Amino acid sequence: MGLFTKTEQEESAQLDVFQQVSDICALVATAISEEDLLEKSLQRTMQLVGATRGSIFLLDPSGKDLTLKISIGLKKDEQKQMVKKMGEGIIGHVAKRKLPIVVDDIETDDRFHDFKARKSYRTPSFICAPLLIKDKLIGVINITDKESGLRFTKNEMQLLDFLSSQIALNYRRIELYQKFKNIVQETQNLKKQIHIHERLATIGKLAGGIAHEFNNPLDGVMSYTNLCLEHIKDDEVVRGYLLEIKHG
Repeated sequence: MGLFTKTEQEESAQLDVFQQVSDICALVATAISEEDLLEKSLQRTMQLVGATRGSIFLLDPSGKDLTLKISIGLKKDEQKQMVKKMGEGIIGHVAKRKLPIVVDDIETDDRFHDFKARKSYRTPSFICAPLLIKDKLIGVINITDKESGLRFTKNEMQLLDFLSSQIALNYRRIELYQKFKNIVQETQNLKKQIHIHERLATIGKLAGGIAHEFNNPLDGVMSYTNLCLEHIKDDEVVRGYLLEIKHG
């Protein structure tokens, strides 16, 4: 007879799963960049369900295509410029319907009769969930290739669906934080520009004051020089000196 009954073993396993889910939620909440969030989320989620292959696609601004942003277990030649269209394959199917799915066997699933699995896949089973914020699609997370070789279950799909909502929320948090940082940076730059303009205005006022102080005595010099020129003959040497003063 074992140390635990079957029920106790199941309860222990369930508690362990809950703890792992809690740890993942805490971890993604500390992510400070998009790359950090996606990498940590995918890695820990795959560990939770015992998968060796996974990817996260994000919806591009046009809302038509999903582009691979991060992957684990994919060969380098498979990662280059991987784009999925809405409705195309498992990724596009989930993106279009905004609902998670579990695929027991991609070869016999009527929803994907046109789908051609890559030869590098070890198992035919998938779980996939949309990244949503208030019904707005951000992307899709796709998990496959269980290390044990077993198929994914509905419970694992539900776990993925819950974690995908946490990933989406934190993605939005980082997005808003980045916008806030940009606003702060723009404000700081604006303050610097205002400070520079204020200094230039002060210099302009100072220069204007100095010019005014010079103009007063120069006006007198000009006036008396013109008077002298009016009372002197054209052939006198002094006239040349007075013209130089006026020109200066």
